[in-house]
Amino acid sequence: MSYYGALELFNSQFYVEESPSINGIYTVYLLKKLIKKSPCKIIIFGDSSSYHRGEEMQKFSAKLS
Repeated sequence: MSYYGALELFNSQFYVEESPSINGIYTVYLLKKLIKKSPCKIIIFGDSSSYHRGEEMQKFSAKLS
């Protein structure tokens, strides 16, 4: 099993999301979920994983711009 994690800096709340896989589809799903929960802007950090640069993330990033 794989997990995604996120930290809300203003109240130090940590979110953990279990995922059947780590890829662009689940990454975008989690980011959309976090954006809905967050009352303010979010900062996204990614490493050099291929799914961080993949088609799903590129499409998602383009919609945010």
